[in-house]
Amino acid sequence: MKRNYKALFGAFYESYFDFKSEKMSDAEALVCSKELFWGN
Repeated sequence: MKRNYKALFGAFYESYFDFKSEKMSDAEALVCSKELFWGN
């Protein structure tokens, strides 16, 4: 279970930094990543 959680968190962080590289603010990148993983 713990390894699964780590993989999910890693993927979440990866998408967060992808959004950040699109010149988004921290908050925007976080919201986009959250919606990607947990829906609205």
